[in-house]
Amino acid sequence: MQDPYVGFKHDVEDNLKMVKLLHHDWKSLLKERNTTTDSDFLSTNRELNTRINTLCEDLADLQDAVTMMTKNPSMWSLSQKEVKIRQEFVKLVQKTIKDTSNDLVCQATKIKLEKDRRQVLISPFSIDLYPDNLSSSPSPSPSSYLSPDRLSSTRGHASSTPSMSYSTTNNSKQTQSKTGKDNNTQVSFEEQDKQLSILSDTLARIKTISITLSTTLDEDKGLLDDIDHSVDNTSNKLQRSDTRLKRLFRKL
Repeated sequence: MQDPYVGFKHDVEDNLKMVKLLHHDWKSLLKERNTTTDSDFLSTNRELNTRINTLCEDLADLQDAVTMMTKNPSMWSLSQKEVKIRQEFVKLVQKTIKDTSNDLVCQATKIKLEKDRRQVLISPFSIDLYPDNLSSSPSPSPSSYLSPDRLSSTRGHASSTPSMSYSTTNNSKQTQSKTGKDNNTQVSFEEQDKQLSILSDTLARIKTISITLSTTLDEDKGLLDDIDHSVDNTSNKLQRSDTRLKRLFRKL
């Protein structure tokens, strides 16, 4: 009679190898990437969970075979040593599944996931309100602020007293007019800054909503991929079971 342990063990070993490789990649991506937005991490995380579930299913079949052989080892021509080796292999796979699953939900992993999620939510949408080319522009010369009358009064400093009085009055009016324009310009700049700040906040919210939608779509796609993989895996297991049963019936 064919030993069913051999076929089940082969399936377990294949999935166990994939789980170890994916777990290694998952730990690297968890450390180096943003787990909320990085597509490599999201896909690796989904595939690792799927593989763990598949490994658990294959291990359950393997355990059933080992339990059956343990009850009647002579029927399968097995020594106690061989039975013990098979039991130890089952325990080793169980430990690997437990350790890997614990890594996925441990406190350190939860902290990293939450940190990455918050980083995405609060990341600012930068807008340069004061470009460098503005700050580096040359300052106007003092004479550019002087009216022609002011320049004329400066050049004619030795003129008569009535002319000086008129120039002083005119200069006072020009200064008041300039001060009013400066105040209006300052208010205009402050209003522009306020509007740009509102625009920045709006764009930041739009960015956050876009990232959230993208993450949700990726998760939905991952669920569909998991279902597709589970259906394929179940179909393959049914085919293997059917083949083993046919072999068993032929030998009986």
